[in-house]
Amino acid sequence: MIGFRVQEEWLDYNATLGLEIRSPLFETDAVPGVTSYPTPFHDTPLNRRLLRFPALRARQVGPVAPVEADCYLGGSLWRRGLLRYKDYDSAKGEYQYQFEADADALATRIEGVTLPQVALPTVPVQMVPETADYVLFPVRNTAFYDKEKAKDYLNVVNYWSGTEFPLNTQELFYTFTPFPKVVPLLRYLFAAFGYAVQGSWVEDPEIQQLVLYSTRSLDAATGLGNVAEFALASLLPDVRVADLLIVLQQTFCLGYLFNPVRKVVEIRPLKEVIRDFTYQDRQARAGWRDVAPDTDGFTLGYTADSGDELLKNFTWPEVRLGNGMEVIRPQADTLRMVREVQSGREWLVPMAEQQGYSPRADLGMENNTLGQLRFLFYRGLQPDASGTLYPFGTSGTENCQGQPVGTYSLQWDGPNGLYETWHKDWLAFRTNARQEEREVPLTLAEFLALDPARKDRVEELHFLWERISVQLGGDVTVGTARFTYHQTAH
Repeated sequence: MIGFRVQEEWLDYNATLGLEIRSPLFETDAVPGVTSYPTPFHDTPLNRRLLRFPALRARQVGPVAPVEADCYLGGSLWRRGLLRYKDYDSAKGEYQYQFEADADALATRIEGVTLPQVALPTVPVQMVPETADYVLFPVRNTAFYDKEKAKDYLNVVNYWSGTEFPLNTQELFYTFTPFPKVVPLLRYLFAAFGYAVQGSWVEDPEIQQLVLYSTRSLDAATGLGNVAEFALASLLPDVRVADLLIVLQQTFCLGYLFNPVRKVVEIRPLKEVIRDFTYQDRQARAGWRDVAPDTDGFTLGYTADSGDELLKNFTWPEVRLGNGMEVIRPQADTLRMVREVQSGREWLVPMAEQQGYSPRADLGMENNTLGQLRFLFYRGLQPDASGTLYPFGTSGTENCQGQPVGTYSLQWDGPNGLYETWHKDWLAFRTNARQEEREVPLTLAEFLALDPARKDRVEELHFLWERISVQLGGDVTVGTARFTYHQTAH
């Protein structure tokens, strides 16, 4: 049987269930999941109560809130998700609901929620280069403060003396802005919506040093001496949670694989999916329908931060493949690097010309809703031109002395760039893949074991599926499902 449980009670339900299951691997501007076609629920007293009287609330101003529900197939829990109200037919005495699971259900929960609105932890102020949640490293930013209000500012955020981050005494010489680490931030964000995070991408030691640039200063009236802790969310730009996930997906060519029963999301580079030789044998029906490819080349690049004066007449280098018709251009970028001499030292630092935000008097208060995501890597303590160590943040893979300090660059081009490192294998597959639709008989066990990251072998050919349409019967027979396939090389 097919059943839905709400608050540990079974809804009255005796219909078939039509589903569209979309792979989370193929779309670059969304994270798709599982959505049912509208399905009926009778207007019984039990359903009215568990669905929170939707027919009455639908007449009120504002949408009817979705209801958390578990979907069971054959007596086993299949998906945890949401029932979204569609309509009510009083003549039939019937509600229509759409069941959403995986990323579709999460998307409903996070719709409109911005990063500063999420209940993130408060963390202690530590004037050290690296903590578990954030790092401090020098960034040249001559425009952080209005010079009329901060005449003695030394033009470097997180200035490093050679041994420490010096604190202000009377005048404002220094300002300190922590840069949150992306991986801990993702763990906090998903945890706020009930999910744990795992996967090779978040376990990569170099990715664990990926940080978000911030312009939120820790300044207080007398320096940092009286600041014991700060809210991590206060460092984040006014960007939606969903947009952060999509930006990371686009920048690093990632797939978000949801297990809604275990409440775990696996973040996996798509290059790993293509390189994986394992497969599942499928017995498809004899005929198939060939589908014209929908790719005509790719263009990969950044969207420059409009608030950084350094980028006003600057265009980030892009990568163009073929005719470049599909554009992958995340609403994000990085910082330009500059070699500069200051106080007798020569060092390599990121640079911006961008107003900051500080609670000190009214310095930069109008900039407290900065809305751009910008990424950098923290490479630890590295030598400047004379050999003095300093905390080094960069968009590249070499330090001030030209020594390699990483393998991932945040530029799109080049041998260590985002295209070569993350996108190349997946986009080669997307460019060359034949597409076809096949009718595939499925048992219930096979349906329950569907995995978008595992290839299917059909008649000696290997495929990844993009979409599955299936109708589940009242006795939970599955029968035949329609697969939209992309053929892989192996």
